[in-house]
Amino acid sequence: MDMEQLVGRARHGDVKAFVELTRRFQHLAFGAALALVHDLQQAEDIVQEAFLAAWSALPKQSAPLGRFRESSEAVQPPMRPPTLNISGAPLD
Repeated sequence: MDMEQLVGRARHGDVKAFVELTRRFQHLAFGAALALVHDLQQAEDIVQEAFLAAWSALPKQSAPLGRFRESSEAVQPPMRPPTLNISGAPLD
């Protein structure tokens, strides 16, 4: 089944379709999360929360599905993590 079909079925509550989407993207999502946080447990938690949020949001999505990619280009982490400015000074 292609991505658009899986997303469409998952959008209508098909748990098996969502499990398949999760299976296809879990390694990509975990790799992106790990690249950002550099902690295995935290990356696992982030991915789990992201998939739970996706499951909850799917039925509410009304926009066209568009094209989905299954390559490493689908999710790209930023070149470096965002910097937290605790000084209060303006960032340039």
